Amino acid sequence: MVISRSSIFTRLFSVLSVVAMASLLTLVLAGCKASVDGAANDDVVTDGGGAGDNGASDDGAADEGTPDEGTPDDDADVPGDETPDPAPQPEPDPVPVPQPQPDPAPGDGDDEQPAPVDTVNADLRQHVIDMRNAMPGIGSEGFVRPDADDLATWRTAMQQLVGHEWAAAAATLASRFPSYRLIRFVDTGDGDAEYYVVEETTPVVKGWGAVLLNPAPQRELAIEVPHPVFDTHTHTQGVDLFRDTGARFLLIAGTHRCANAAPSGCAGVSNVCGDGVYHESDVGHFTGAPFHVAHEVITLAHPALHALSIHGNDDLAECGDWFLSAGSNSVVPPILEQIQQNFPLGSPLVVYLPDDPHSCPHYGTTNVQGRFTNGSPAPCTQSAPTANGRFLHAEQSWAARTNPDYVDDIVESLNASF
Repeated sequence: MVISRSSIFTRLFSVLSVVAMASLLTLVLAGCKASVDGAANDDVVTDGGGAGDNGASDDGAADEGTPDEGTPDDDADVPGDETPDPAPQPEPDPVPVPQPQPDPAPGDGDDEQPAPVDTVNADLRQHVIDMRNAMPGIGSEGFVRPDADDLATWRTAMQQLVGHEWAAAAATLASRFPSYRLIRFVDTGDGDAEYYVVEETTPVVKGWGAVLLNPAPQRELAIEVPHPVFDTHTHTQGVDLFRDTGARFLLIAGTHRCANAAPSGCAGVSNVCGDGVYHESDVGHFTGAPFHVAHEVITLAHPALHALSIHGNDDLAECGDWFLSAGSNSVVPPILEQIQQNFPLGSPLVVYLPDDPHSCPHYGTTNVQGRFTNGSPAPCTQSAPTANGRFLHAEQSWAARTNPDYVDDIVESLNASF
């Protein structure tokens, strides 16, 4: 039997067609099965995500209440810090646990977030003049003695301020002291320098003064003005020193030192207020003052900080223009000698230290900020065992406080010494 070539081709084509159709049918059936299985798996993932959102067993939810020690600003929500959850996988890789990192020192980072507080643009010197003019005077009873809860809240606010926790500090102040506020201050009188200021609005209700912080200081220095009304012009001199040295802090008391009649209960004899004792409104001699609490907080937070407390000496010739001590009538830490030596050559200022020939009686030995910094366990009633040089007490002539050239000489010495 003879089979034609064309017949063979026809039968072969038929066989191949059947095979192709069978293969196609198999692929279609497999695709349908995969679609059904995928839909079932999608339902399982969706249910699991819902449970996590409700906090049943979501690691992310548990982490929300734990500070991230590796974040420069623990309180700031920095865009980009949050890592989105990975797409659901049948067997997801475990998420690495962040390792604790040391917190950066406040102000060290360049990516701090804008402060969520009000901004005031003004000349700082004039601002402090206005502040001083509104302070309660002698016999006014304008200093409100804080209780223990007041001091605890104030301490918290100061710690938050020092930690650059602007919103938290503002909220803490507002929670108990509605007359106080924290502002971002742009100093139009000094090239728009930026500071943060805790201050009382007017009219004065508490009389606790002001605390100013420089977020980008040039020196570990705090300028302290405990008697802005009594020691004339120390308030404006304080601003000049704060600005021109790039100091970290400026502390200013809030009333005349003799505003209240009640004694402070701290050690020392003084006839400044006419009765032989220090009064509770004299913040240099009262550990219960918010001024003193602020001093404690800033010196503990910054171990390298030096605090310069500036005063007036009624032009006592025996004190010279600048009588500088460290809260001791016998110990002269090296920093005092450095400051004395760093006054510009030819300066007319007469600068004395405790070991120089003089008879100036003002050593600051009962100043409670000095006692605290020098290690007294009870600064109100106990003297310090020594003087470590971190507290500096300057008694000044009228000229040293008011003559711009003299103030410049003081600034030059401080800048060379710190």
